[in-house]
Amino acid sequence: MTTPPFSESSDYCYFSQSEFTRLADIFLDFYCDGKYSLEGVDEGESTNNQRRSIKNDFKDHIYGDAKYRRDHSGGHKKWSKYTGCLLKTLINTDTKKIIDQNKKIREYKRKLEEQTNTMERIIKNRVDEATKFVMEDARNSVDDELKERADRIEGRFKKYQDTNNKYASENASLNEQLDSAVHREVFEEATTTILTQKLEIEELRKKLNKRRDKEERQLSEEEQKEQDRIHTEAKKAKKEGKKKKKELKELMDSLNISDDDDSSSSEED
Repeated sequence: MTTPPFSESSDYCYFSQSEFTRLADIFLDFYCDGKYSLEGVDEGESTNNQRRSIKNDFKDHIYGDAKYRRDHSGGHKKWSKYTGCLLKTLINTDTKKIIDQNKKIREYKRKLEEQTNTMERIIKNRVDEATKFVMEDARNSVDDELKERADRIEGRFKKYQDTNNKYASENASLNEQLDSAVHREVFEEATTTILTQKLEIEELRKKLNKRRDKEERQLSEEEQKEQDRIHTEAKKAKKEGKKKKKELKELMDSLNISDDDDSSSSEED
């Protein structure tokens, strides 16, 4: 190490190796609440290797690492006179009270952590015991419920299985019907033929009805003619009867036939 040049007491820009070491020790007494201090190592909060590593990192920070010293001809970092004054004041300060206080704080934190861990273990044990008791009690009451539920599920499954078998049977039947069914082309052709025949039958039925109506009209006309002819002939016969009756009367009068006989003859007529 390059020995710093002689300076007056007002020159705070340079530090000796012992001053850097003292600053590093003070830093470790405060860093992480003294975890890497000598007391922290003795109490098992850290190891000597960890303390040494942190201390070297801090010294490199305030003193300058190897690269810095190489680039500056072996000289350490230069701090401003104000920062240097603060650092030298820290070196000459009695930090024992603060260190003792930090030690008490660490002890308090350790006891608090132990109590917290103890309480957590107690709570965990009680929770485990309560859980075990509840689970055992619940298991006894749930077994019957699970058994009943299993029976219901089994019955429901059997019902679903029967339904599935029914659908499978119907599906097989439909497949058989499908195999034996007429092809669509044949069916459409047959349907077309049937429709054509129905149309032809309907057309024939219309023609038959027309012919029947015509024959009925003709028959009605002939019956009317026959009735007219019979009526005419009846009138003619009646007229002829009257004529003959008259002739007969005249004949009887000429033969002097009595009126009684004539009356009888008239009634017979």
